[in-house]
Amino acid sequence: MKKLLFICTLLAICAFACKTSKKTTDSDSNAPLFETQWMLTDIDGQPVGETPKKPFIRFTSDGGVSGNLGCNDFFGNCFVKKDKISIEYKGSTKKLCNNMEVERAFSSALGQEINNYVIAGDVLTLRTKDKEVLRFKAAPKTE
Repeated sequence: MKKLLFICTLLAICAFACKTSKKTTDSDSNAPLFETQWMLTDIDGQPVGETPKKPFIRFTSDGGVSGNLGCNDFFGNCFVKKDKISIEYKGSTKKLCNNMEVERAFSSALGQEINNYVIAGDVLTLRTKDKEVLRFKAAPKTE
């Protein structure tokens, strides 16, 4: 009888513990905008081709933005408020590489009037008022 009571108590504790565990929400599983290396996957809905270097963008919480266009490094400022974003492209290095098509398209896209963003899991989408301009995937964290 004591064994049965002990087992029932143990099962009740386990059941209660399972019900009170913290549930993760969608926002908990989203990669953070800041300090994440976002690898470029699409420009204007088209997958990016091969480049000398992997193009990426990184936003810093102090209002900086930097990355690589596919050959050259770039830098600028960003202004973020809730899901609104504004990117001020300042400039880039001036190396010449064999394939500069993605570089030119990425640079041109950054010059568009991007004004909002969406993060869904590990995918970041930068948009103008009317359309998706750039899509990125969060790089795996290295520790």
